[in-house]
Amino acid sequence: MSAVSIRGLVLAGGRSRRFRGTDKTFITLCGRPLWQHALSAIAPQVDAVAFSRNDAAGQLAADLQAFRGSVLCRTGSSPARIDVLPDLIAGYPGPLAGIHAGLSAWPDCYVATVAVDLPAIPPDLVERLYTGLRRGCCAYASDGTRHALALLWAPGSAPLLHAFLSQGRRSVREWLTAHGDPVLFTAPGEAGLFININTQDDLVAAEHHLRAQGRC
Repeated sequence: MSAVSIRGLVLAGGRSRRFRGTDKTFITLCGRPLWQHALSAIAPQVDAVAFSRNDAAGQLAADLQAFRGSVLCRTGSSPARIDVLPDLIAGYPGPLAGIHAGLSAWPDCYVATVAVDLPAIPPDLVERLYTGLRRGCCAYASDGTRHALALLWAPGSAPLLHAFLSQGRRSVREWLTAHGDPVLFTAPGEAGLFININTQDDLVAAEHHLRAQGRC
């Protein structure tokens, strides 16, 4: 895996309807906003990182530039910049549109995509997804019944995803069923990968899980 170029994309463009409109990207978990948790977890596994979000000139962009010196990519150095990529497809068609923007920005690279509200991304996520990428154009984390929005995409996947979205199709599950390779994360302690923060109760559960692992 060290010989291939891998980019990381944090999906932070959700509209947070179930959080009463509060922007989840900035919600505090264990004293830090969710975007910092996601960035600190994915950056060491990739060569460069960006965020998917439609207000590319907003507060997150400024915060990222101030914080980027605090994280290291797998190259051993801090990212020179952290771009914020808006959707290329209008109408807020969901996380697949954010992924499409990342795949389009890096057409010749592997791209690891993770949601900003996944608080427990394992340090070997990308390596295991890379090993599990076989027939499909992406590999995704699964516990056997659920999927996490944590995927690795093969180079050249953007056109196929664009065609899917252009048909008005939005379902991540439908996409993964047709084009994805599941990679099991079922070891003790890995259940936290499948906690995604949509409600206040989810936030409490996430903090409890991270404290139990000594990560909070």
